[in-house]
Amino acid sequence: MNHGFRVGSDVVHPTFGEGVIIDIRGEGEKAEATIRFSLVGTKHLSLAWAPLKAV
Repeated sequence: MNHGFRVGSDVVHPTFGEGVIIDIRGEGEKAEATIRFSLVGTKHLSLAWAPLKAV
């Protein structure tokens, strides 16, 4: 599954706000992104479940 995100992508999350992807590990359903959010710091989220949208 291709989520369409890559390192450096700007994203927005409904709870955490705007952020930038700083790392992606794994593939398909197991892909996880490390995202630096401006309001809440760094979070590790599953790309299969996180409600992320590209900015």
